[in-house]
Amino acid sequence: DLLWPLLDGLIWRSRLAFQGQRRVNYYVKHLIQDSDGQLNQALEWLAENKDPKLISHPVVVLFSDLIWSRVAQWFFLLGRVYFLFTLVVFITSQSILSHLHAGQESFEEHVAIFACRLFIYLGSMCTLLFTQIR
Repeated sequence: DLLWPLLDGLIWRSRLAFQGQRRVNYYVKHLIQDSDGQLNQALEWLAENKDPKLISHPVVVLFSDLIWSRVAQWFFLLGRVYFLFTLVVFITSQSILSHLHAGQESFEEHVAIFACRLFIYLGSMCTLLFTQIR
């Protein structure tokens, strides 16, 4: 496989040791960013290759960790926070507001339940449509 020597060529190791450690430079800019300044698809292509030995190469581990820690982690966490918020709104509208009083519900309670359900339907459906269309 030609990818392993190519990835080895992206690592420079110093011949000098200082306090028992050698300086190492990884040249991963073009694995992360393409010529237009957008996110490169190199990690996606390596994942499609389905080679665990290649994925565990130090260069691939470094640039995948950089992408996760600087870009993907925050979008993932934002998605989880949005999911938890919609879950709380759903539980509030279905369980708490619907069973707040044993007797007749007031007009304000109906409006609050309607607003919560409208938020759930519009927020969840728009997100679902966006992910399916993309």
